[in-house]
Amino acid sequence: LDRHPATTPPPGPNEEVLDPLAGTWFRVEQQTTLPVAEVNLSIFTIRVGAAPLRDVLDVDPRRAGILAAALRSMSEAVRTYKGVHRPDLLLRALDGYAAST
Repeated sequence: LDRHPATTPPPGPNEEVLDPLAGTWFRVEQQTTLPVAEVNLSIFTIRVGAAPLRDVLDVDPRRAGILAAALRSMSEAVRTYKGVHRPDLLLRALDGYAAST
């Protein structure tokens, strides 16, 4: 689920998803640094998890409002980096989901 703009082109005009929640994945990273004092080094790990966004929202519908607020706080550059190519459509879907629950 690499969404970096340098490696993943935005969807084309014919790939528009009618339901943005159905075509969007939610990705989280758990980052940990472990010291190795004996050799004066540290180990950095990243554990990645991903799930369809609708599944994440169905667990706790309040997440839709939280995610919408987070997207609204992001700059356009950050949204592009995260692979959110049509934030207007996603925000509308999140707002609708939040209002319907």
